[in-house]
Amino acid sequence: MISPERGNTLQKQNLNNYNLKNIHTMQNTTINTTKAESIISYFESEDFRNNYAVYLLEDTHAVQARILNLFNVQDYETEKYLSNHKKITQDQAEQIYLFIVDNVEEFTTTFNGYYVGHTSIDSIVYGEYEESISPEERENFEENDFCVNDEGTTAYYDMSSQGVHIDLLNSPDLLNNFLLTI
Repeated sequence: MISPERGNTLQKQNLNNYNLKNIHTMQNTTINTTKAESIISYFESEDFRNNYAVYLLEDTHAVQARILNLFNVQDYETEKYLSNHKKITQDQAEQIYLFIVDNVEEFTTTFNGYYVGHTSIDSIVYGEYEESISPEERENFEENDFCVNDEGTTAYYDMSSQGVHIDLLNSPDLLNNFLLTI
């Protein structure tokens, strides 16, 4: 799991820079879609999820240590679901890490709630999104499950019980086949 500080930093950097540009681009190209619907659509998109997944894999040392741990120490889940399970070396953990990076979509999944399971390599909870709105947009944002402040100038979308995680066993057949090669 990551610290709240790392998650907050990610949310500020990721959402306020790259993602907001994409949201506003989507708004301009989507016909008959409201601003609120465009924002929600982006948060439910693979692009949004994959931005987080790539970020979670950036700490190479920590991810490799977690992989090593899942095969050599906390192996009760990996041994149960991987027919080609074996104790691995640091070099093999690096190879598995690189395999996961190359196939990140296959190992990435979303979750609702706060528990992601024993085989999660890393995870992050999305948090809350804030959007400045005009008073005319208030009703539309409220209809799309945003909380709007009393002045009707800011809408908040709560995603604090949702997130993304890299799960070692999200694609067990793919990983089983790879284990035969190392």
